[in-house]
Amino acid sequence: MITEVHIHKGKGLKTHEPVMGYCKSKDDKNYKGIYRQYLAASAALLTAVIDGTLTGWPTPCLPLLLSAESPIPMTKSEVSWMLAMLFVGQTVSPIPTGYLMDWIGRKATMIYLAVLPIVAWLLVLFARDALMLSVAMFLAGLWIGTAYTVTPMYLGEIAEPSVRGRIVTLLSVITRIGIVLEIALGIFLPYYTLPLVSLIVPVLFILIFPWIPESPYFYLMHKDRESASKALCWLRGDLTKDEVEEELSELEESVNRQMKEKGRFIDLVNTRGNRKALITVETLAILQRLSGMGPVMGYISTTLPANSFNYFTPAVCVIIIDSVRLVSGLISSFLVDFIGRRTLLIATAIFCGLMMYFTGTWFYFNSMTNIDVSWISWTPFVCLVMHGLSFSLGLGPVCSAIRSEYFPMNIKAKSSAVTSTVLAFASFIINKTYLTTGESLGMHVNYWVYGTSCFSIGLFTWWFLIETKGKSLQQIQDELNRNTTTNTKETPEVIINRD
Repeated sequence: MITEVHIHKGKGLKTHEPVMGYCKSKDDKNYKGIYRQYLAASAALLTAVIDGTLTGWPTPCLPLLLSAESPIPMTKSEVSWMLAMLFVGQTVSPIPTGYLMDWIGRKATMIYLAVLPIVAWLLVLFARDALMLSVAMFLAGLWIGTAYTVTPMYLGEIAEPSVRGRIVTLLSVITRIGIVLEIALGIFLPYYTLPLVSLIVPVLFILIFPWIPESPYFYLMHKDRESASKALCWLRGDLTKDEVEEELSELEESVNRQMKEKGRFIDLVNTRGNRKALITVETLAILQRLSGMGPVMGYISTTLPANSFNYFTPAVCVIIIDSVRLVSGLISSFLVDFIGRRTLLIATAIFCGLMMYFTGTWFYFNSMTNIDVSWISWTPFVCLVMHGLSFSLGLGPVCSAIRSEYFPMNIKAKSSAVTSTVLAFASFIINKTYLTTGESLGMHVNYWVYGTSCFSIGLFTWWFLIETKGKSLQQIQDELNRNTTTNTKETPEVIINRD
């Protein structure tokens, strides 16, 4: 940890604080700025690891909880409501979090509310009935809703345009790491040992993240230019003080312009740019959830044909799919700033749609016709693996990146809260209707709906989404507020020469 030591006469070592006040000359070519932005992002992304462990916990544990050897005997109805509480918590927390992050800061909000996953894991550890587990999942949902609201915004605000896409898209990648890690540990560890091990991540986050700087944007929102300068200087370590001052002045002008309005919820629809941003982000949020990734992974034990891969348990299938998603997500973090958001989103949405239609077609022939398709019973699993690969390559991470880039400072917290609420509510509805739709209309209907949603994302992106690759947050705002078509005209990039 890089620190500076403050020595006070007669008092010895007084405090340790992050070194955020000194800039290297531009002749120093070790590019500390990029390194430090990734360092700060890595600390913040521990929130995504926590999300992943909380989300992944039910997969290895539910078979035991529903078995005769269960340490906490539960009915299917109790299990269903326990899982539903995860989404209820995600729906409740974003709006209050939106206010809190503008009041005490992005950094403080994440640190203080990290108590939620700690308490959740303790409740899982000491739970002796279904009610305690449901409360634990509700608290877990509160944290996930909080992290989905704050973390993308923080990442988008600390990163410079050249790496912002890569850094923000890491959010979904790191979440996958948490899910795979939790499921893998759950397969081998005893039931009561798993929550103890899972506790390590939120505790580690609370110990590490205080050393990372707050978003310069938050300081400028509160007229604290000195703190903003120190934070920005640390985050742009390669730049000279004059270069940092130049960027700070641009950020300050941008924030002041955007903060002229108070940032009420009504401001989400007060200007053309805000309306376009709101429609774009919320439409993508709903369509992304309808792309099928959530319910498919949540109900994979009932989704895959019994004879598809007899030697794969549902937990192993989840690990395989999430491992593929993890690798493709890592690739996405490099592609998103290379080929752009629009191209990547359109291509992956179309491919995901094809995989959902292929899966739905197999289920249709299997259950609605006399045609024997048992000889290709591996089709759903392979299609779901390919869907997961494509989803994590573009459809998942690009939507997260757009969400962190599209709104002005005065309503960023409000927009992030609204989007997190929409995502959680859509997830709740889609997950709760999955089995009902499959039983009443046929499982193929689910997958054809998901495929249609994926194709809709491709069309929506083609017609409405602006390209944000390499653009500053202010340039994005300027383009959203134009009266001309933005798909064919791009704002010239402002690139700071780091040589």
